[in-house]
Amino acid sequence: MKTIFALLIAVSTSAFAAEMTVMDSALPLMSTYDSSADARFQVDSTTGEGSVTATVTEFRWVIMGGNYDQWGRYYPNRVQMPTIIFKESVKVEGLALHGDQVIFAGAEGDVNCGRLGQSTVLRRPTIFLTGKCKLQTKITGNWSKAHLKVILITK
Repeated sequence: MKTIFALLIAVSTSAFAAEMTVMDSALPLMSTYDSSADARFQVDSTTGEGSVTATVTEFRWVIMGGNYDQWGRYYPNRVQMPTIIFKESVKVEGLALHGDQVIFAGAEGDVNCGRLGQSTVLRRPTIFLTGKCKLQTKITGNWSKAHLKVILITK
């Protein structure tokens, strides 16, 4: 009984989820493995076109000041600083602004990803997501031949 119930849940959730690869691009030479990728939705309010902006940030050691000891030897202070090594924006076919709603027209039908509004504090245009559209980022490969893959997942 438990296996039938688990199989039914797995089939029902996979039927409603759809994936689409938005971006697959090579990254420049990375110096460390301490890096992170971030992807965000963006919508142009004048044309209504939707896009995805992906950013890869790497933490690099930088010498920031230092001090001398009593014999005149200099000891530099090493600090990790975030450095953007890759930033790219790609237009997503099917992601558009209809009124104030951000809608993705996929193969399974239209999905309401969120609405375009204003942030409460700074009064900047902000997309308030509903949770039906997600972006997943993956950095694959090693430091010399790394690839960034961004996947759009709709429910």
